[in-house]
Amino acid sequence: MKPYTTKLTKTAFIAEIAQKVRDLKRKDVAKIVDAIGELAQACLHKKGVGEITIPGIVKLQRVEKPIPAIKAGTLVRNPFTGQESAHPGRKAGVKVKVKASAVGGVKAALQA
Repeated sequence: MKPYTTKLTKTAFIAEIAQKVRDLKRKDVAKIVDAIGELAQACLHKKGVGEITIPGIVKLQRVEKPIPAIKAGTLVRNPFTGQESAHPGRKAGVKVKVKASAVGGVKAALQA
């Protein structure tokens, strides 16, 4: 397969898949792409399972990192200037990221 030198837009992506699979129309491919997106959102949702694998392409995982609370008035050091100042305070929270890992044929193509 010839590598692409420009970034594919959603429309170009759908057109390429529709061209490769001649049995499907562009509208059908667009519905499939949208359905995969909705499925990924449902799996990665706060109350969802937290991961989804699109076979042969990518594995997406929801990663939560706790952020500790800081009491108001606590002295913190500015890493750029070294000056200490009072922190206004913040509640504890969670930072959420999505981790993507290549699987199957994509992983083999990256290593080649």
